[in-house]
Amino acid sequence: MKAQNFKNYSEYIKNKICRGLFAVALIITAALLNATEKALASADISYIQSNASAAAAAMGGAYSTMGEDCGAMHYNPACLYGLRQVEIAASSSKSDFGQKYDSFNYAFLNGYKKRAYGGVTYIKDEIGGIEGRDKSGNFTKMFSDKAQLFGYSVGNTNNYLRQSGISYGFTAKYLSHEILNSEASGFGLDIGVLKEEKDGRRFGLAVKNIAGSVKWTGSATNPSERLDRILSAGFSLRCLKTGRLAAEITSAPRSAKKVITSFGFEKSVSAKARVRLGLNDGNMSYGAGFLLNQSKVDYAFVKTDYDDIHRIGATFYLDDDRRK
Repeated sequence: MKAQNFKNYSEYIKNKICRGLFAVALIITAALLNATEKALASADISYIQSNASAAAAAMGGAYSTMGEDCGAMHYNPACLYGLRQVEIAASSSKSDFGQKYDSFNYAFLNGYKKRAYGGVTYIKDEIGGIEGRDKSGNFTKMFSDKAQLFGYSVGNTNNYLRQSGISYGFTAKYLSHEILNSEASGFGLDIGVLKEEKDGRRFGLAVKNIAGSVKWTGSATNPSERLDRILSAGFSLRCLKTGRLAAEITSAPRSAKKVITSFGFEKSVSAKARVRLGLNDGNMSYGAGFLLNQSKVDYAFVKTDYDDIHRIGATFYLDDDRRK
């Protein structure tokens, strides 16, 4: 009898413990879902410029010393000064899980003496078909996550700095972000410096979001959020006659990887074609560029841990009366 009572009491305690653990699990799950919702409402868009160029993607993002196209303004605005033609460029990509990324760039002669290069840019990064969930995990509605950027850049130098092969630049930008029922908008500033030696070696330094923040509306707390300050230092040199090898290190405090190393290589294989290889944090990338009269087409394939991305870009060259 006593043994039976002890067994019943043990079962009673066991059921109590199980119910308690189940209740705790529900509380933790609700808290995690709530935290996820808050995280979505404050998702960082500091990195929206990282995929703006197909040529840069093919080189693993090691592009802060590459001044061959106007897409370089997103990696180091000082590279704009290296352009020799007015350019109109656009790029587009779509990932396997539906993320769409589109950019448009226009680089033009800037200033009274037409010696500097200016650039305007627009970027849209959007993914749809996301399932909304409430705190209990129940489906609410489908929604999208859309970020946009409008920017104006200038790359320039002066007589003294030109003698040392130094140029400088900046990008002023307006950013917006829409996700769930929340919206954010704000401004940011990028700066950069590029030094080119007579033997073709280049040294680049760029700081994205040296100043900038966005303000949220429609969320529970409507916070103001500082954009992540991203520092990139790059080096490149000529090799194999018509090739260039680039290396870069990037510090991004709020990214999953605080420090990222990237390497890129490109080489002209004919007067009209060049091939590219890249390595970014262990992920390989490949690509090619083709000249077509007054235009250029670039393609990049990027292999990541969770997705494969195909990116294509087109650049159109206009006449340039730049005064040397």
